[in-house]
Amino acid sequence: MKKTFLLIVVFSLAACASSKDRVVAVKVGDEYYKPEPEAAMAIDTGADKKVVCKRRIVTGSHRKQKTCKTQEQMDRERRDAQENITKNQLLEQRRTIDSRSDGG
Repeated sequence: MKKTFLLIVVFSLAACASSKDRVVAVKVGDEYYKPEPEAAMAIDTGADKKVVCKRRIVTGSHRKQKTCKTQEQMDRERRDAQENITKNQLLEQRRTIDSRSDGG
């Protein structure tokens, strides 16, 4: 029992020590922002990527969330959202055409 407790304590301390150098928050002015994993990795590694921090309203809530993302990540999300909109518009047009051709 004592050995098990000692192992748990050792692993807990090792986990705390390993996360010591990781970015947990980004300070912008007087506010702290939570970086997304990709942005935190870019900051940790010193990669030459632009990190953008924004406050945005969370869907289903009135509360604003402060997050940081890389510019690439934001561009990818914007492009994916636009593709989804286009696909949905095409599906709706096909349904409209199919419903008209069935009724004629």
